[in-house]
Amino acid sequence: MKKTIYTTLLLVLASVTIIGCSGDNPKQIESENNPPLESLSTTQDEYGKTITFDKNQTINQYTIKADVSKVVINKNITLKGSFKIENRSSDLTIEGQGDSSVLQGNGGRNHGIEANSKFTIYLKSFKSLNPTYFHMRLIQTKIVAENVSLVDTSGNTGKNADGFSGAGGSTYNNCYVSTWDDSFKIYFGDYSIKNTTIVHNKNGAPFQMGWDDDGTTANSDLTLENVTVISNDNSYNQGIFSWAGGSKAQTRNIHLKGKGLIFKVNSGKKKAHLYQFGSSNSNKANNKTFIIYGGDANTFKSTNSNTINKNGSSNNKVVLK
Repeated sequence: MKKTIYTTLLLVLASVTIIGCSGDNPKQIESENNPPLESLSTTQDEYGKTITFDKNQTINQYTIKADVSKVVINKNITLKGSFKIENRSSDLTIEGQGDSSVLQGNGGRNHGIEANSKFTIYLKSFKSLNPTYFHMRLIQTKIVAENVSLVDTSGNTGKNADGFSGAGGSTYNNCYVSTWDDSFKIYFGDYSIKNTTIVHNKNGAPFQMGWDDDGTTANSDLTLENVTVISNDNSYNQGIFSWAGGSKAQTRNIHLKGKGLIFKVNSGKKKAHLYQFGSSNSNKANNKTFIIYGGDANTFKSTNSNTINKNGSSNNKVVLK
């Protein structure tokens, strides 16, 4: 039987002020525990704790402990801060109630949601807004995302606000991504993206295969089904499919299903180029191959106008099947 415990946390001073020797400004030493919060509720069942945030508040970098199985952000609630997930092996769910459930960055050198262990995370129905760095840096963690929006409105076109970075086997459905860096990292295995819209801004690629060879998979599959890419600038640092760096022979098999990949261009903007090898910051990418399964040959054929090899990148190819 489900046991329910409701806890109201009062605001408590959780830092010590020390006058430093090297300057006149006091330095703050923060508690290693989670910051004091104004209001949340906790339930307990056989799977672990569920934490529900039901008030707008600043959480700074909130640590999700290993005994927590679900985190809920209620409707019309904005949390200013980020989630860092304690090492774990059990599944975790973070869910909201639509785009009015918001995890908003508030400065600091933090990713929106970060973990460094192998487990499956279920992300459902919330918005990540303006993190300092990645929205989701979960490179060892399998992501199952449904109805999640990743949005950057800061106007800082050079920030590393990458979108989804998950382990192989990650799946994304009905998501919306408009960031100022790579939207999806396709590094560590097979990925599936369905019914999703990506706004391609100046910096970053909608689908990034790797910035170097370190840790990336030699051969893997990316399935795209009813995915829309909207070009939203007049020049682009990366193409729609990009391989920013590396020299080992590697292949990405792109499987187009349903309507596959749908291209749109915002008013007054130019369509982004389709393929790019190498990057704008002097990186080369050599010996890389895209194999495209499905789709219109005239659309996906590599040409001089839709393919860029930066900085002398060579021996790269696009094959249509």
